Amino acid sequence: NMEALWAVRDFRKRGIAVFSRGSHYSWKRIASILRVDGYEEIDVDDHYRIDLNHLEDVLRKRNVIFVMANLGTTGVGAIDPIKEIVALRERYGFHLHVDAAYGGYARSVVLEEGYSVLPESAAPWLEKYVYDQLVALKHVDSVTIDPHKHGLAPYGAGAVLYKDQRLRDVILNTAPYTYHKLDKPNIGMWTLEGSRPGASAAAVWLTHKLIPLYQRGFGEILKETMETAREFSSKLKATSHLVPLTEPDLDILCFYDGAPEGKLSVVNERTEKLYKNFSVENPKAPFIFSKFVIAGQPLKCLFPGHLHDVESVTVMRGVLMKPYLREYAGKSYLTELLSLLGANGGSGR
Repeated sequence: NMEALWAVRDFRKRGIAVFSRGSHYSWKRIASILRVDGYEEIDVDDHYRIDLNHLEDVLRKRNVIFVMANLGTTGVGAIDPIKEIVALRERYGFHLHVDAAYGGYARSVVLEEGYSVLPESAAPWLEKYVYDQLVALKHVDSVTIDPHKHGLAPYGAGAVLYKDQRLRDVILNTAPYTYHKLDKPNIGMWTLEGSRPGASAAAVWLTHKLIPLYQRGFGEILKETMETAREFSSKLKATSHLVPLTEPDLDILCFYDGAPEGKLSVVNERTEKLYKNFSVENPKAPFIFSKFVIAGQPLKCLFPGHLHDVESVTVMRGVLMKPYLREYAGKSYLTELLSLLGANGGSGR
């Protein structure tokens, strides 16, 4: 991500970067380190996606050179409306970068062998909105990918992909003691780190050989994890007290314990109690969840019917990256989890 903004800054010279309030915290840090002319956080909507109206308002008023859209936010797995942002780029001329570090592998579900895009009918289980954004990825200017999440690989194998090679070349660096084989360029010439372990790259290569990046490869795994998240959300909504924060675009689901309306302080109290039973800090926890804290504009947007008697709210965050939760070896871990959460008559607290 830093390399992408670095390249655009040096190529376009002046202007600001924008990204949603739901983006990874590192984006503010990156903008500060690179000393771009400034950055602006764009509001989110009630799906935790970037608010297109606010985005266009900023585009009209400021010199924006870099718009970052998420293909899977770290917090809730939201996919920003990439298709619509591509259309805005045609009008305003900014560089469109997609942070696909979390959700990039999901594009496998819409690709056939040979890597051409499948028709929507080939993935009838996939929400049309998600399908449209996965297809629109081919129109963006740069993409961050990271195999250490869905790619089943260790850290150190991530990369940024540019459509325009000039962006790569603008940050080119050489050294008098290396990078001498011009016919075999070294990736270190165009990256911030310079040197990285080859073992990570080898691991990714082997994994992709065994599980290809199309629907019958990684697509089978992602299909199951995404469907698991949707089923989990549906069953939570059938309970009396567990409420999904948003509908999952990918395979992250956040939820809270409390009525859809009421005091946010009560939501915090109940959810914190639930979290203690499913926290990594609890040695007896049968399942592990993390928690996600929401404040500011996203809080107002996502909890419009609640009494805002506190400045932030805590929700449970489940990352359902393994394809064995619904049915594996004759056992449904999802059913067991729902029972433990109190979805089948228990209090869950």
